Amino acid sequence: MRLFIFGVGYSSKAFVERIRSRCSWIGGTTRSVAKAEQLKALGVEPFLFDGTQPGEGIREALADATHVLQSIAPDEAGDPVLIHHGVDVAAARPQWIGYLSTVGVYGDHDGAWVDEDTPAARYRAGPCSAWRPKTLGWSLLRRRSCRCRFSVCPASTGRAAMRSSTCATVPPDGL
Repeated sequence: MRLFIFGVGYSSKAFVERIRSRCSWIGGTTRSVAKAEQLKALGVEPFLFDGTQPGEGIREALADATHVLQSIAPDEAGDPVLIHHGVDVAAARPQWIGYLSTVGVYGDHDGAWVDEDTPAARYRAGPCSAWRPKTLGWSLLRRRSCRCRFSVCPASTGRAAMRSSTCATVPPDGL
């Protein structure tokens, strides 16, 4: 498997640790040269991507990726991966797309279950208050462009992501 990760941070590094033995190559993005050196030490080929423009070499890396993991938070403009590399992901037609998100993007549902079809309930200001993978087009990408399964982790901030029972199954067994 050839895995490309948008946003190699705390949760996606844990993902890398769990899946590394199944990968022939792992590439991932970071915003800084210093962090790029850290990625190299983890065995991840670094690509600089600050979310404001397409990252150099990412299109070519995606063309060879069989699996893509998205772990970058949106900003006021939306999802920077879809804005700058959505067409590249679609053209690559990966076997699997994973999306690390937090339940916070769905708003306050008083403890009820939420999934990508749950309407957003606003409860705080900020870029995360109204976006979800579905509204940003990841589900559309899945249905129309890619042969892939779609996974949303219910928590991706801090240690909660690693303790979550749903996240304990990430990566899925069929990956």
